[in-house]
Amino acid sequence: LLLACWPLAFPGPFPSRLCRIVATGIWTAHLIRSSYVHESAVIDRTDLIDDLRQTVAQTLKEREDGQNADSVLNHILKNTMADASGCIDLCCQQDASANA
Repeated sequence: LLLACWPLAFPGPFPSRLCRIVATGIWTAHLIRSSYVHESAVIDRTDLIDDLRQTVAQTLKEREDGQNADSVLNHILKNTMADASGCIDLCCQQDASANA
């Protein structure tokens, strides 16, 4: 406000030129600062998005690894149950032939 009113309060060529120079400099500094702040915000958002993508990829990999582990455990359990069933059938057949 002071820079805008200064040429009106102090008429003459010197204050007017000085006001234009100072106002231009302040405006340029403001634009540079705003550009820096915007660029920093964009970089921060980009970093957050990259972190989120890495987290999602790792979570998906962990889920897939867990499903693979479950599949292996289920396969082992089925084989063990089949072996146990075979042993039980064999014992039952031996008992039946021994009792006969």
